[in-house]
Amino acid sequence: MKELSLWKFIKSHIEKDGAVILMVVVDSENSSPGRAGFKMAVTKNKEMIGSIGGGRMEVSLVEDAVKNLNAYKNVLWLKKLYHQGDSHEDSSGMICSGAQTIFTITLESGNIQDIEKIIQSIESNLKSAIKLNPDGLTFVEQNFLQKEIVFNFKNESSWFYQENISHQDKIYIIGGGHVGLALSRVMSLLDFHIVLIDSRPSLKTMEVNHFANEKKVISYNEILNHLDEGDHSYIAIVSHTHETDKLTLQKLLDKNFKYIGMMGSKSKVKNVMNELRQLGYNEDQLKRIHSPIGIEINSETPEEIAISIAAEIIKVRNS
Repeated sequence: MKELSLWKFIKSHIEKDGAVILMVVVDSENSSPGRAGFKMAVTKNKEMIGSIGGGRMEVSLVEDAVKNLNAYKNVLWLKKLYHQGDSHEDSSGMICSGAQTIFTITLESGNIQDIEKIIQSIESNLKSAIKLNPDGLTFVEQNFLQKEIVFNFKNESSWFYQENISHQDKIYIIGGGHVGLALSRVMSLLDFHIVLIDSRPSLKTMEVNHFANEKKVISYNEILNHLDEGDHSYIAIVSHTHETDKLTLQKLLDKNFKYIGMMGSKSKVKNVMNELRQLGYNEDQLKRIHSPIGIEINSETPEEIAISIAAEIIKVRNS
């Protein structure tokens, strides 16, 4: 979980070094490489985590952060940088067009309490938010916005940025075999909360899967008791038989999930779809199923299949 790693890094280095500089992209336009929500933390020894878009801009801002930390100079500023070469007064030095607004703040021991609350909230997957404004950074408990990110700017002294945290996108991987293991590994890099489900006890690939946040050995008949519906929930069905695939789909097709995908050959998919039609499911329901799962890259190995599934999920999430 990238966000959790970032905040733990910040807490650790405040305790070790006394201060850390945090940079947050609060707004972006057009082809800006840094998008709203991107974050980066820098220490006085030039240790860093995260990114605000890379390139000359990031290098320059990191150098400034290191200088300010070593000079014990606290910073708190909001600045809009334009990616138009050197043609603009507030140029980032990059030529990709667009612009991004960056908030930069020195975090010290006085911020530890809010940072600890952020970490606890992420670990517990509780609905909460972080808020930035001219006064600094605060943790906002149970003030959850409909939009993931809100940036409201009136002028330099009147603005705020609020970002939901802890309500992660969640992927339910139905099937704890080799593909389930590989997919867990890939999705762990994409900041998803991973729930791995299988009906088979003592499955070795389940036991060695250290990427899943939760592992459940349950009957597929009970699967709905273990799933949260909504636009943050994704389903990848990669179970070991077409019977368990069909049973799972029967439970899910009239429920609200952002994505439902099923692994299988074209022949298997055709058979499962026909069986579901015979059970009374209509074409609109069946069209919800991404199957064969994943984008077409002629994948063969579990790792290749996992990458193709992750790519399709990213496409759906970002559409």
